[in-house]
Amino acid sequence: MHHFFKKRGYPDSVVDTAQHCAQQIDRQSAQQTSQKEKNKRMPFTLTYHPHNLATKDIILKNFKLLQNDKETGRIFSQSPLISFKRDKNTIITLYNLNMKYAGNKNSARIVTLSDLGTPTHTQKEIPITRMIK
Repeated sequence: MHHFFKKRGYPDSVVDTAQHCAQQIDRQSAQQTSQKEKNKRMPFTLTYHPHNLATKDIILKNFKLLQNDKETGRIFSQSPLISFKRDKNTIITLYNLNMKYAGNKNSARIVTLSDLGTPTHTQKEIPITRMIK
């Protein structure tokens, strides 16, 4: 294991210290599961976009308003746990539409942009199997 981390570029002093600390832990305590603390922070999930980074800062900056209010202070006792999720990919959406319309993989129907109801300049048919690869 020592050589694995050295190959990855970790300094010798860090690898040696970590190995020494790991060897000090007895097997019995290493196999016990740790008890996690219950986190009462409310999750707040945003779709990732560069503009939403500013939204996160605004929420955290002004969160004291909710904490200081009598009614919302009980609900929002701690700042929210802000996370970002990836937006749906257009190709995945087209693939899901294709499977919905086709019903069977062998008789896959070609989904066009007109099927989505999106106004376009060209109504070009694109086989979904080529788009996914």
